[in-house]
Amino acid sequence: MGDDPSAAEVGRAVADLRQDNRDDHERLRRGLAHKVDRDVYDADQGRWQDRYDQLREQMKQQADDHAAERKAFQDWRAARDRNRKWWIGVFILPIGSTVVEFIEILRSAH
Repeated sequence: MGDDPSAAEVGRAVADLRQDNRDDHERLRRGLAHKVDRDVYDADQGRWQDRYDQLREQMKQQADDHAAERKAFQDWRAARDRNRKWWIGVFILPIGSTVVEFIEILRSAH
């Protein structure tokens, strides 16, 4: 019986075990204090996804606007070129040919 612990030693061991248990629980509570619930996390992820979707939609809209602007400019330039050709065909060529004929007449007169 000499190796058996006394009641005081058993009491101290139980008290130490209980204190260790309390310390472990307190450490767990502190560790969980900064964790977020799954609902909060999902809501935050949803907000980020919504923002990402909005930015992607804005980028798509800007690309569409840019493409429409480029198409409008190309159409304007094509119309300008058609108008130039029309003006050249209607006015410049007949006037130019008349001037060339007039110069030929003047040369042949001398």
